[in-house]
Amino acid sequence: MITVKQLQILSAVIRLGSVTAAARELNVSQPTASKAIQRLEDVARTSLFERMEGRLMPTPEALILAREANHLIDEWGTYERLITHISRRSGDRLRIAASPTYAASIIPRTLHEMAKTHPDLYIQCNIVTTPVLVDAAASGKADVGIVHYTDAEPMAKSIPICRGPIVCIMPVDHPLAEKKVIKPADLHAWPLVGYRRDLPFARMIGERLGLDGIMPNVAVEANFTSVIRDMVRLGAGIALVDLFCLLFDPPDDLAIRPIEPAIDVTMAVIHARNLPLSHSAKAFVDCLKGLLPKNKVPGGEIEILDAA
Repeated sequence: MITVKQLQILSAVIRLGSVTAAARELNVSQPTASKAIQRLEDVARTSLFERMEGRLMPTPEALILAREANHLIDEWGTYERLITHISRRSGDRLRIAASPTYAASIIPRTLHEMAKTHPDLYIQCNIVTTPVLVDAAASGKADVGIVHYTDAEPMAKSIPICRGPIVCIMPVDHPLAEKKVIKPADLHAWPLVGYRRDLPFARMIGERLGLDGIMPNVAVEANFTSVIRDMVRLGAGIALVDLFCLLFDPPDDLAIRPIEPAIDVTMAVIHARNLPLSHSAKAFVDCLKGLLPKNKVPGGEIEILDAA
């Protein structure tokens, strides 16, 4: 039988290039580490390392095994922390997956509030891209996902919880900052830091601007809103981003202007279709909704929906 410790030794030897160094790092004897590698080679029926210039170099087979082993090691670490947490505090577990946009705004505040109000709850939060998030929620690897609304995954259920606009951001000294509202025709003359064109946001914005015959002057593309926001702060151009990333502590050096006609995006809860939201997940969603601003903020307003 293969053990987690053997997989940890494999990963360490690949990283350090030495059985002795791996044994020292993992606090096991050198013979124990050597036997672990030998055991894995016996099971795989192939050599996992070759010696080159005094270092152990992993074979392609070893790299394949290590890639999967690292996932198992991470999962095992999660279970160990959970077991320790339960033994000390008798708590429940909540696994959250969230889009990067929300990682820069509402998610940290919700986690902080949940930690205060649910001290016995063990929370694990992963910030991932939308395809990974949807897969995690659909498969039950995440108890709840916070995502820009999607209904593309038949094994996942999406519940809209609030709606907010796309806004235009620019340095405060930019000529467009003199306008109270930005219209599509205003964008053409200025370099735009845009979403990567294969992302839903880019397609949605492109379709909206296309209705007005506007071809965005995209100078740089990125896949994270926080990167786009910071590039605008550095003077790389203007950008169209969702208001969610600017809800709390908007940068003083950015002007935020609404777009007309409006382009709205929806935040949604997503979870496995065959698994209802747990009490802890519902509490997390309620906490998140409670932290959303009730009044108008620079650039627009967040409309809280009743579906969740």
